[in-house]
Amino acid sequence: MRLCALLVLLVSVGCASSGRHLATVSVVSAHATAAAVQDTADAILCPPNTPDTPVCLSPEERKAVAAKLSPAFGLTGQLAQLVKDWPVTAPVPQAILLMLPQISALLNEAFGLLPGTAQDRVIALTGGVQ
Repeated sequence: MRLCALLVLLVSVGCASSGRHLATVSVVSAHATAAAVQDTADAILCPPNTPDTPVCLSPEERKAVAAKLSPAFGLTGQLAQLVKDWPVTAPVPQAILLMLPQISALLNEAFGLLPGTAQDRVIALTGGVQ
């Protein structure tokens, strides 16, 4: 999927020599990606009583995106707290390694609900690659 660069970043924390730094970057990246998906979904919400078009989201489609983003934002907050509480000399906490794929999956699912042009906007907003 197009957000595979984020997935690589999120998962790479488990095998990095500077895991704490990569975990911090992963928190920021995950939050920025979720925010970009949310802002894009809000920007392309179809006006009321508009026939379905491939360039905007119906209210139901917007709710489906939100249903993926809400737990992603929650997990990102939990992840940030785990990184904050992580002792400097300790190895990467197992909870971080388990949480990263969950966040990535939710973000990829929300991203996949956007039309193609909106996906391109998210990629541009996050500095991702296609």
